[in-house]
Amino acid sequence: MRWCVNNCICRFLYRHLPAVVLVSILIISANQVINFARDKSSPVCYKIVSPFAPKPGAVATKSSSSSAVVLAGGGENETDSILPNVEWTRARLDERRMLRIYEWTWPGTLWSSLMTSYNVCLATQGSIDRIPWIGEVSEKWLGPISLAVYVRNGDELWILSIFMSYMRRCSALFLQTVSVHVVVPAEFEVPDYANQSFYYDVMSDEHPCGQPHQYMSSLVVKFLQHEPVGLYPQNHMRNIARKNCPTPWVFMTDVDIIPRLNSSSMINTFYNSISSKCQKCAFVIPVFELDKSMPYPQTKKELASYASKGMARQFHLKIYKFGHWATNYTAWLSTNLQEESTKISHIVDSKVNHYEPFYVSSDDIPKHDERFVGYGFTRSSQVLEARVMGWKFFVLTPIFAIHWGLQTPQTIRSPSLPIPFHAMKYNIKAINQAKSSRRSQNLRNHVIYTDFVSELVARYNISVSRRKAQRKQVNPRQQ
Repeated sequence: MRWCVNNCICRFLYRHLPAVVLVSILIISANQVINFARDKSSPVCYKIVSPFAPKPGAVATKSSSSSAVVLAGGGENETDSILPNVEWTRARLDERRMLRIYEWTWPGTLWSSLMTSYNVCLATQGSIDRIPWIGEVSEKWLGPISLAVYVRNGDELWILSIFMSYMRRCSALFLQTVSVHVVVPAEFEVPDYANQSFYYDVMSDEHPCGQPHQYMSSLVVKFLQHEPVGLYPQNHMRNIARKNCPTPWVFMTDVDIIPRLNSSSMINTFYNSISSKCQKCAFVIPVFELDKSMPYPQTKKELASYASKGMARQFHLKIYKFGHWATNYTAWLSTNLQEESTKISHIVDSKVNHYEPFYVSSDDIPKHDERFVGYGFTRSSQVLEARVMGWKFFVLTPIFAIHWGLQTPQTIRSPSLPIPFHAMKYNIKAINQAKSSRRSQNLRNHVIYTDFVSELVARYNISVSRRKAQRKQVNPRQQ
């Protein structure tokens, strides 16, 4: 230890090593307890009885020959009972011929009737590690949902198929209100599951309802044998989910954004108000990060109380604060704290760039540019084009949405996934390289963004840096 004599940090660790180890263990244990409590208390999944009348003949049943979960009318073959009834040689290609799209792979059983009752549909998307959130989303939204899921290989398709059977068995709301669209790479080939006995192990499993994250974890551990490769095509997925919402309005979100309870009815009511009659208006729903130890807020006043204690804050405040800065969370939290019908709180500052809110709008708003693949500029580019075209953004109250967990750059680079660490045996390298990977994706998309802005300037004959800064702001109540 002679080399350690002149190093104060080394001397401290040498003298107090047992105490340091003990404190580290306590911190790790406390974090695990908090996460465990969060998993047990949060999703209130499957506790809410579906308000929609069940469609005759569309209930989920169990196969009499095995414990596999199958839907009524499923095939006799155990593999067929898990896989969706899809002709895999028939698919729609995206405009760039990168992806094969299978729409309505699992349609909601009450989808047609919901389209006559609702003026707004939630369009969301995700990969298999994120879709367990859809249970909580459906129970909060209580309306039609269009879900696009990206599958990168045969293992993920099998995992998704089993998970869909689980969700449709366990959640009446999911079965009735969620329509699922599957997207795969253009070169994707469906494995011959029937000739691989490995896949039949799931037939003897029957996971209890109400634990979607844990069930997905077990499926990944058991069936993910090949490392998924390729970037996530975010904007393709957003456009696919959105275009399968035939309602006048669409609420575009990510699958881990949890809306306030009964948000669909709140927006439905606002749709019929005078304030909503605006040709080029989008209505922002503020999204907050919420500490995992806190229960989901039932009211705006309760959410404001959380924010005052540092338990809730602007979405991505510590990641990239400018992405949602223009929403003006301070103004939203300080006014209209009483529960009342949905209305406009304030207008968004049009001079703030790189804005990427979650909002409700008509389908006339520009689509997401599909040249942006991976991380960076995926949503802000679309909002920029909308603003150049004359769209205005207004913030609604008292409606809101939640993302679980107070995020930091460290949690983004090495996320605390609901999948156990040992299950990430094929993703450890990707997690370790997340920081550099995100940076490289961001740099690539920045080059595309530069070209994108130049195209806007040429197409609309306008300076983006000064776009509409001097134009009179439009009041939607006057349109």
